[in-house]
Amino acid sequence: MVVPDSSYTMVPFLKLREELTLYIASYLQPFDLLRYQCTSKELSTLDTEPIWEKLCEKRWKTWPRYRLTEERRNEIIEQNNNNNDNNNDNIDNTVGLLSNTSSWKERYFIIEQDATRMELRSEDLRHLNWYLCFVISGIRGEGLSGDHLSVEFTITGDYLLVPGYPPLPTQLIHQATPTTGNHIRQTLRGDQPFSTTQYLAISNFPPHFITRKSSDAEWLIVNENVMMVSRGVI
Repeated sequence: MVVPDSSYTMVPFLKLREELTLYIASYLQPFDLLRYQCTSKELSTLDTEPIWEKLCEKRWKTWPRYRLTEERRNEIIEQNNNNNDNNNDNIDNTVGLLSNTSSWKERYFIIEQDATRMELRSEDLRHLNWYLCFVISGIRGEGLSGDHLSVEFTITGDYLLVPGYPPLPTQLIHQATPTTGNHIRQTLRGDQPFSTTQYLAISNFPPHFITRKSSDAEWLIVNENVMMVSRGVI
């Protein structure tokens, strides 16, 4: 039988020094950290902003459009110092997207919501950088950057502008595509399923299927002839 050391005293968790409770918090995942700070008044007042900043940096690391570079970090800091309340409509700019936020926790969840949503918006067409490649031959394109043409959608989103072609009428349709995407080659399908609630109609071409790449949070729009991918600031 082990006799407890009489000199040992149990310390209630909430009586731990703040640096210890913060040390524990630093090992938690985002939603666990939220729950952790909801368990007591004492924990709710912990300054976990440095922890949330590190979580932002880790989460956004593989997403070029959102990655927390030193330049973006400095812009956010400067923006906070200047209390800049101006809205920035450029959603390809992380700082603009976060222009009215003041905490790293808020930033984490704003970016998480934007980077993981699966509904393409007309603003995405208008404001993101888009690149197109032809894949008719089966040997061109499919991710080869040298084969990509820079294209853009008009500010109204009604036309796609492709070098060497007349403006192509475009419509983002919020309903299931008239056909399944089973005929699209596997190499063109990205790493998430095609949307079943929207597709992109361009001129009289076959329907363009929409998906989003979980690997870098960019959009992928494809049919059997072309693929278009969004690109963020690297």
